Amino acid sequence: MGADVTVIPYSLYSRCHDGVLQRPTTTLVGLSRYPLNVKGCFEATMEKEINTVSDSTKGVIEKFPELFNRIALIKGSYRTELQDDAKPFSISTPRRVPVPLLPEVKADSQEWKSKGITKPSDWCAGMVVVPKANHKVRICVDLMRLNHYIKRERHILPSVNHVFSSNQRCQTLLKTRCKFQVLAD
Repeated sequence: MGADVTVIPYSLYSRCHDGVLQRPTTTLVGLSRYPLNVKGCFEATMEKEINTVSDSTKGVIEKFPELFNRIALIKGSYRTELQDDAKPFSISTPRRVPVPLLPEVKADSQEWKSKGITKPSDWCAGMVVVPKANHKVRICVDLMRLNHYIKRERHILPSVNHVFSSNQRCQTLLKTRCKFQVLAD
C-alpha cells in the first residue's frame, strides 16, 4: 500500500513535462493544517523492465491460503540468547488502550495466551493499539530495550541483484499509472 497522494514540485514538472495541468482533485494540507498551493495534477504511465523471480512466488497465496489467514506457530523451539549484562526492563506505567478497542485487544490477548504465543516474562515493553480497516486491531510492541541485549546471529543473505542475476530466464515489465499533484515552488 502506497501513499494516497504523490506530490512533486513545479520545478521538476516543468523540466520533465510540457502541457496543461488538470485542476486539482483534492485539497492538500500540510502539517500545520493550512492548505498547500497546488498548481494542478497530471497522470503519467511509468514503465521499467526488471528481473524477477516470479516462478517461485506465483500463486503462493492461492496455493497455500491457510498460511495467510491465521497466526501460525513454528514447530519445535527456538531460544533467543541474551548478552551476559542483560537487565530485564519493565515499564512502570502502561500506555492506555482506547476503551472502544479494549474488547478486541482482550480477545487477541486471550487467544495468544491460550496458544502459547505470549508467556509471563520479566521483560515488559510498551504496547500501542492501532485500529485496522477491517475493524480489528493491530497491536504494536516497542521491543527496543530487549533488542539492545540480544546476541545477534550471523546469516548472510544474498543481495537482490545476485538473486536476479542468477535467474536469467525471468524478465518482467513493470508498468503503473500514477496521478501526481504539482505544488508551487
